[in-house]
Amino acid sequence: TLYSEMDELSASVDASVAAVSAAASNLGFGTDTALLAETGYQILPSGLIMQWGVSERTTAFQEQEEVTFPLAFSTACLNIVGIPDRTVHNSGNLAVYLVSSTTTGATFEYDSDGETYADTAIRWQAFGH
Repeated sequence: TLYSEMDELSASVDASVAAVSAAASNLGFGTDTALLAETGYQILPSGLIMQWGVSERTTAFQEQEEVTFPLAFSTACLNIVGIPDRTVHNSGNLAVYLVSSTTTGATFEYDSDGETYADTAIRWQAFGH
């Protein structure tokens, strides 16, 4: 009957979803390998960790800004980049430079053309293991 065929199809779909979920978990893509948020991370099966985030908003001039990674790298931060994120796009030049990085975070420095830029944050990405 139609109902028994639908039950068989539903059971087949459920089994397929379970198989795909198990395969993804076996490859290292389980639910505990990612934090998909504005500040988050993704752990790849190779052990490489990709992290990203946005610092606290501040008034940028020539000061330093520290960011903390959502997940500490167990061995090393291999690469990190940051860019200024201004909500008010007035004229002028504002850059962000990396001062230092560790397995738990990084320090950036704002470099401006002498102007002060309100409501500015740093959008950053870091890679490591």
